Amino acid sequence: MRKTARYFIADALLQPLRSRLVHGGLACYQESDNVVHQFGWKPVVNIQWWGLDLEPFLQVKKVKKTITDIKIIGYVGRFISEKGVVDLLQVLGQMDSQYRLVLVGGGSDEDIIRRLVKDLSLQDRVEFVPPQSREKLAKLYSSFDVLVLPSHTDYFWKEQYGRVLVEAMACGTPVAGSQSGAIPVVIGDVARCFPEGDIGAMKSIIQSLSHHENGDQAQKALKERSQLGNIKRFVNAFIDLHHQVIGKKST
Repeated sequence: MRKTARYFIADALLQPLRSRLVHGGLACYQESDNVVHQFGWKPVVNIQWWGLDLEPFLQVKKVKKTITDIKIIGYVGRFISEKGVVDLLQVLGQMDSQYRLVLVGGGSDEDIIRRLVKDLSLQDRVEFVPPQSREKLAKLYSSFDVLVLPSHTDYFWKEQYGRVLVEAMACGTPVAGSQSGAIPVVIGDVARCFPEGDIGAMKSIIQSLSHHENGDQAQKALKERSQLGNIKRFVNAFIDLHHQVIGKKST
């Protein structure tokens, strides 16, 4: 009910006012542009990832590991049902003891998640870490063998960006995610994306990435892709949008 009310009040009723005041914007991916235009409103919309200061992540040194080392699966974000953390626990329960899961963040479902960890007898293989500063978060990313974002789409929400994917890539850490919203766009590789809630596919991708994606060339490619979300690129895109809107209004 809360989401329904917010949709009709904040979105539908404010749409006429928004269409008069807002003449352009940046969207992370094409579907966002389509949503903006669904009521017949036609502002200038350019596709550009949200800008992040990636320096702390680019500078951190990736932790070197051997094939026999413990494999660390990482998750960073809110502990809510839409983020699919429960799926990660289900996957971990099907993997051997070589794998560990580090959950960084907090949220309304933390007690549910902790109970499930206990029910699945995973207490020795799951670590909870509270929200961290960017510098400490960069070190955590660098220790992960793979970062996973297993988000679930619901009627009113889907993943619109996945900032943690960009941050992890800037550290040279392999990333995987569900097919919710912008996740496949940010990852840029369908082989690293799984259908929402598909435990078997998620397990297969995690195992593949954690064993084969830690070479220097793979890390370099990830860091280069993260630059699509660099704050400088975002600022330049915003300046270009401004000139484009001004030019359109003056014609």
